[in-house]
Amino acid sequence: MTSSLSKAAQAYRSVSLESRVASSTGSELVSLLFEGFLDRVKLAKLALELGDVNARVLHLGKALQILSEGLRTHLDMKSGGEIAQNLDALYHYCSLRLTEANLKSDIAMLVEVHDLIESVAQAWKQNWVDANTNHALDPAAASGGLGMFANQIKGFSGLAAYASSAQAGG
Repeated sequence: MTSSLSKAAQAYRSVSLESRVASSTGSELVSLLFEGFLDRVKLAKLALELGDVNARVLHLGKALQILSEGLRTHLDMKSGGEIAQNLDALYHYCSLRLTEANLKSDIAMLVEVHDLIESVAQAWKQNWVDANTNHALDPAAASGGLGMFANQIKGFSGLAAYASSAQAGG
């Protein structure tokens, strides 16, 4: 692709994303953050496979930014309870693993993080976005999606201890 076509394609993608963000609800924005994160991890993996260090660092940096500034900082730790705590632990763990994957050029760590976040993204979409869309007139029915989402991420609570010990060097 020529340089001008590449720039045009990038501009189109940027406008398309901005349009999607502007017309999205809060829960849809979370889905977009998950999508962007997963795309960046895939691109980092591809860059690692191709030996493109600059691209790998760029994409991992963007993935880490989405985790820290997009997903993690917007958790409501007061009213989010155990769900928010589990997600915070997961995002912390994934941040550590992405940093370690970058330092060690480890594809397996990228795949691990991708798969962990992909499962949360799927659970979010299935149990929160779809529940709220399908039950827009029945808030009680939509709240069932949150309960299912909570059950699906309970398994991540053990990551808090692992992430703490990994950070401490243990």
